[in-house]
Amino acid sequence: MVKSDRPKDPNAPKRAKSAYFFFLDDARDKVKKKNPTAGFGELGKLMGDMWSKLSEKEKLTYQKKADKDKERYNAEKEAYVPPTPPVPKDWCEAQDPNTGKTYYYNRKTSETTWSRPEAAPLKLKKKKKDPDAPKRAKSAYFFFMDAVRADTKKKNPTATIGELGKLMGAAWSKIADKDKAKYQKQAEEDKGRYERAKAEYERTKA
Repeated sequence: MVKSDRPKDPNAPKRAKSAYFFFLDDARDKVKKKNPTAGFGELGKLMGDMWSKLSEKEKLTYQKKADKDKERYNAEKEAYVPPTPPVPKDWCEAQDPNTGKTYYYNRKTSETTWSRPEAAPLKLKKKKKDPDAPKRAKSAYFFFMDAVRADTKKKNPTATIGELGKLMGAAWSKIADKDKAKYQKQAEEDKGRYERAKAEYERTKA
């Protein structure tokens, strides 16, 4: 992965949100309240399933908000003037005394150029995972998926991984709280297992 080391301008116009993102803003707190142990990915699947079940008329409310936000973004983008980034390390800006034009000089290599130099992008190294680290605790929803995955695959043999995820997310949203309790108990026990294993792991690595 290559990432620019140029700082992001806090004054740049904020990108327009889609109709789906406006829907997420409305639904997130309600879904969190109904699924207090759900992780970030699980909440996303649940809300994605809710969105897919909305009628076109219900989606229109969010589409109007998205259209209005797009107009706001386009207007701000048109008026936006990005700041000039600083020259990279070892480079300095100077004026040609004969022409008055700006040029750039590298103090380290003595290189000169009329074009403004740009900093080389940073290459971020992916952190290697420790094979001895304890396996993270699973949520109630993940225990539920473990229980229903094989049966869901059997009933939907041609479904993709994404489609199976949506089907299981829909099934989870429909089961009663008393039925979820079994999986929540498993999640709590696994959380205790993880915390104990993590404490031991950190002790041995200290």
